[in-house]
Amino acid sequence: MPAFMTPEWAEAVRDAVNRGPDPDYRAGKLEEYWSWIDNARQGFEGSVALAVRAGHDPEALQDRALLLRFSGGTCTEAAIVAPDAARDATFVLAGDRDAYVDLAAGYEAGKVVMYRRLLLEQGHLLAFFNRVYFFVEMLAVIGTVPTEFPEPALT
Repeated sequence: MPAFMTPEWAEAVRDAVNRGPDPDYRAGKLEEYWSWIDNARQGFEGSVALAVRAGHDPEALQDRALLLRFSGGTCTEAAIVAPDAARDATFVLAGDRDAYVDLAAGYEAGKVVMYRRLLLEQGHLLAFFNRVYFFVEMLAVIGTVPTEFPEPALT
């Protein structure tokens, strides 16, 4: 099982995002919903970075972030990058380590966004919420990728 925020995990995330949710999960929502998601995905040309906050400083990010680039509805690249490179993404979402641990444990992705456990730190707010369900479903898929989390640093 790949460790969180490693190149192996990033590649597993890219594969999972391109595959999409499993059929049983899809069956739990209306087909019109998935049609909307597919349309939003096809129209997204840009990148999303997922970063982890470092400590209690809301501006400080840990030394690695996941950067996903999209073109034509496909995640064409998934890389682990430095925080400065992550800030070049179209959208940057950041939260503490526990938000990612909970997401991987099955916490609902929509709640992760709506309860501000992952915050939009960069990117046009209206453009993000114009495709919010696409991003939420992407996070849900990412949460299904098996990963091992390092022990939290003591502060």
